[in-house]
Amino acid sequence: MGALKSDMSILFHLGRIYETPQLDPAGSVLSYHGSAIAEFLNNIRWGIYEYLKPEFARSFTEDDPVSIAYRFIYPQHCDNQVARAMYRDLMNMVRSEPYLPKFEVTKYLKGTSNNDEFFVGLLAVAAGR
Repeated sequence: MGALKSDMSILFHLGRIYETPQLDPAGSVLSYHGSAIAEFLNNIRWGIYEYLKPEFARSFTEDDPVSIAYRFIYPQHCDNQVARAMYRDLMNMVRSEPYLPKFEVTKYLKGTSNNDEFFVGLLAVAAGR
């Protein structure tokens, strides 16, 4: 129950920041950081996918091309059943690309060292430039 109480407290305080204009004059703190965090997490997912693609290509094997059955050729010395199960799960995740395409949020949602630059950027976006 302690973790739930703590989570609710955090959500309450985040909600207060979100709803209090003087604490957040430029818009939503959550949207501001959420966009950049989403981009960073998506880049990590794509990086893992691209890193593992060559290993997937090496290990993926279809014994019968007309069948839907496939298997993986495990790396040398991968004899532990838990390690093999984890390898198989990882390779199955690499079978398809990440759900979200690569994207980049505007630099004004990644934060700047100069708040004036941020506000000038917001005005430019609002003016359609």
